[in-house]
Amino acid sequence: MTTLTLRLTRPIIFPLGKTLFATFSAIFFFLTLVTAAALWDLEPFKILAVIVICGATLLMVIRFPLILVGALLFVGLLKPKAAEGLSLSDPTFIVLVLTTASIVVRLLAAVSGIEQVSIRHMLAGQTGSLAFYLLFLCILTISYLYAPATLYGLDKVLRMWSINSILFLSPLLLVRDEKDFQALIKVFLVFSFVVAVTTVTGLFILSDADRGEARTRIGEAWEIGAAILVFLYHRFRGRFADAVAMIGILLLTIALASSMARGPLLSLLVVLLLTLAVVRSTAAQVSKKTISLGILGTILAGASVLLLIQHLPSVARTFSLKESELAAFLSAEDPGGTAGMRLAYYQGALEGFQEKPVLGWGTGAWPVYYWHEDKRTYPHNIFLETAFEQGLIGIFSLLAFLTTVVRRLFRFLGRGDGRFVFLFPAVLFSLAVTSFSGDITAKALWFWFGMVLTAARIAQSSLAAPERHERPVLMSELPCHPLAGK
Repeated sequence: MTTLTLRLTRPIIFPLGKTLFATFSAIFFFLTLVTAAALWDLEPFKILAVIVICGATLLMVIRFPLILVGALLFVGLLKPKAAEGLSLSDPTFIVLVLTTASIVVRLLAAVSGIEQVSIRHMLAGQTGSLAFYLLFLCILTISYLYAPATLYGLDKVLRMWSINSILFLSPLLLVRDEKDFQALIKVFLVFSFVVAVTTVTGLFILSDADRGEARTRIGEAWEIGAAILVFLYHRFRGRFADAVAMIGILLLTIALASSMARGPLLSLLVVLLLTLAVVRSTAAQVSKKTISLGILGTILAGASVLLLIQHLPSVARTFSLKESELAAFLSAEDPGGTAGMRLAYYQGALEGFQEKPVLGWGTGAWPVYYWHEDKRTYPHNIFLETAFEQGLIGIFSLLAFLTTVVRRLFRFLGRGDGRFVFLFPAVLFSLAVTSFSGDITAKALWFWFGMVLTAARIAQSSLAAPERHERPVLMSELPCHPLAGK
């Protein structure tokens, strides 16, 4: 009988002490559950459900913090409606608390020595970028003090210090090595597919608020476009990685076209053409031929989907309006509609900047200046928005921070291994989208900035740790050999 057979057929015998401990623990848990149910007049299964949920939450915080980071990035796109004010039952608030708890646990583990990766290692080489980031946050916060008393300005300050800061810092503090980095990218792609499914189904399943018409999904298109770029410029390990990438690009392109968001669509097209010219063949892990075929397939698939869905009753009117606006814009005419409103926003932001060029009007002052009321609206361009609200001081601090990010991106392009080249089109795409849509509190923008700094730290660590035994050791080099030292 083999050893394996003996191991499989041998009965499992627990030590007497451990058996008694497990037995008494089970009895104590049962009595505690019954007592709590009697005191609080609750059903035992409800208390048990609370215990299970708390245990699962604790497990998620300690063992799977990267999933929480992805959830925080996408939760606003997946919940049925936005919360009004601060709500403890809001999914965004719950995920934010859990993600913050994961960071606190990781920091405590690093300080106590339980975690092998120290805080100094987590932030190695990124202090300059972090200093500029903190400077920009302080300027944005201080500018709120002299802005018109707006709730929107307070909302922006709180978002920048809470959700956006957590998304920016979580890759640095939760990603220990390249394995964790790849895991976070996969989490991002999984959530992108979920958003892609909801985007496509949104063409056919309409809510009461949609009034029979499918709405434009700019936020969803942003995440989907970034996922397409990741699939194009990043090579994943695995037997079926290439097939999964091609299928993923096809499905995501269908969802992107279904979003009917012109800004992300045009931004993706520009970024695809630009990166194809900028990224060298030796810098990317995927050949330029493969990338070119992927880009061609993306364009053809997107165009085909647009031709198919334009006749759907839920998108016919919206598609017709956007088509006429784009045609008028390309003909140098007044496009009207949302495109014309954006051009008017840009002009208004420039005029406001000229009136107060140094300090700006203050955080959240745009709707009061332009619309004369306190509501959530912005110039749809983060650079004009920053220049208008924080003036030259704010725009210089933002550009200083962006300079540190861009320098790291070009270093990735110059590296031969091409591990992090995909971050260049992802960040470029995010900046392009925020030049047409969104404001400075866009979550995806700060998430990708944090990913760039994390990748730079990983690349720096791999360069600082040279590979051991770069060449074989000769017998004559051993100390005990007779020819050693001769």
